[in-house]
Amino acid sequence: MNTTDKRVCFLNDKKVLNDQYRSSLMGLFRNREYVVCSVGLFHPRWSSPVRLVRMVLSLYPRAVSSNFRTNLVFLSAFWLSGLVILNGLGRYRNRWALRAFLITVLRFTKTKQIAAQSYADYRYLRRFARLGDRLNWVPGSGGTVKTVGTGQGFVAVQRDSKLPLIADDIIDLLSHLDAKTQLQLVGCRDQDFAHAVLPESRICLKGVVPASDILAYGSTFVQPSGYGEGFPHSLADALVSGMDVIIARREFLRSGLYRLTAGRRIFDDRWVAIAAQGTLQELLSTKAVNEAYFELFEGPRR
Repeated sequence: MNTTDKRVCFLNDKKVLNDQYRSSLMGLFRNREYVVCSVGLFHPRWSSPVRLVRMVLSLYPRAVSSNFRTNLVFLSAFWLSGLVILNGLGRYRNRWALRAFLITVLRFTKTKQIAAQSYADYRYLRRFARLGDRLNWVPGSGGTVKTVGTGQGFVAVQRDSKLPLIADDIIDLLSHLDAKTQLQLVGCRDQDFAHAVLPESRICLKGVVPASDILAYGSTFVQPSGYGEGFPHSLADALVSGMDVIIARREFLRSGLYRLTAGRRIFDDRWVAIAAQGTLQELLSTKAVNEAYFELFEGPRR
């Protein structure tokens, strides 16, 4: 493989998203002697994302793209090769025109490997896009071991923007737990807004904390359903850190966890309890997931 072949550009909506979510994967590429660049296509300084892609990939012949808008731009450049990481259709899931366009560009693009983080998205594309072995399921971006709280506390991690989407699930779960049980909610900046959306006295708001401490307020992690992202980062962190997990049944199926877990318990037909499992800690680790992405990227060139 020559020097030009060992260059790769990581494309995202904003460069900071690569810093936050793709830094370890970029590090793996550098360790494998790749020259790596990172570009945000929708930074205000760039007037044309398509023109930027052409400019960057004239120097970097292959790319790894993430996030829906950036993926569409990269897929539209059907002559370019690389890896497309589908983080999850999320709020675009119910927009049939966008789904149809995504399927169209996926079918026309023969030079890219596709990695769906959501098992529901993987099944949908396997049925309608018919991509064969170019389509793969990789559960998330990998989890990192973090400090876990002691005792029987429950903890959830959510951003302000997602609270209205998960509020019903949170209130429903609390109705099935012991009256003395409290839920520690981490990640909300606007506490007045959080109190308004979740007027429940048993919810304790912890605000924004260091990333290493997001799980430090309980031993059981709660994953409600709502936004529909590919595979929540905090969920992967919780599973890799050895926490017990209570997850909305809809999210349990959509994420594909039902294909990875042996022991689970369904209660109220709406929630699934998963005990800590060593196999999940290994399968969902950042190291294992990054290796899966790297193998997909390398595959077409072997």
